[in-house]
Formats: sequence, structure tokens, C-alpha cells
Amino acid sequence: MTLTPQRGHVYRISVEPDATLVGVVVSADWLNAEQDTCITLLVVADKSAPSLPHWVRLRSGDPAFGHVVCRDVGMVHRDELKEDLGPLSMETMVEVGHALKRVLGL
Repeated sequence: MTLTPQRGHVYRISVEPDATLVGVVVSADWLNAEQDTCITLLVVADKSAPSLPHWVRLRSGDPAFGHVVCRDVGMVHRDELKEDLGPLSMETMVEVGHALKRVLGL
């Protein structure tokens, strides 16, 4: 089953036959619909992570726990998306957007 990536949604991503990562899609939905790949940021499940300007802590209502690492940008093929865990909260996505702007110098 191939999933259609949605901006702001968190996915389990297959990286090897027996290994998965968790990431959030940040590319625009119009681009996700047209391309076979999407832009993602890694989610790390580390509650004790340092307070860094490019790490965004996930909230209790978000579909994963830990942090979004906004400098760990990757391209993921839609066939590698294995499970849609749901969308991040609007508040978290706003913070992710601010962190991405800092990382990219925008």
C-alpha cells in the first residue's frame, strides 16, 4: 500500500527491511501529490535531548514523542512511508516552521 504524504503528518519510514525511522513531512501537499518523493524531518524519541534552536519538542497531543530535528532534512520516496501516525498540532508545526527558517537563514 502506497500512502500519499501530507504536510505535517508523522510517518513510520522504512529505511531497511528490518529498520524504521519516524519523520514528519514538511513539503507542500501540492508537491507531495505531484512527486514520488517528499521532504521530511527526522523525529527522535529522546526526551532528554538538549535545548537547541533547531530541535522542536513534541507536545502531548502530537502523534509521537521526542523532538523534530529541523536540520536533519531528507527526501523520502512515498513507497518508504509505511504508516501515517497522524498530524502534528498547529502549534508544533508553527515552531517547526520557525526552526526551519533559522536553520536555512530565511
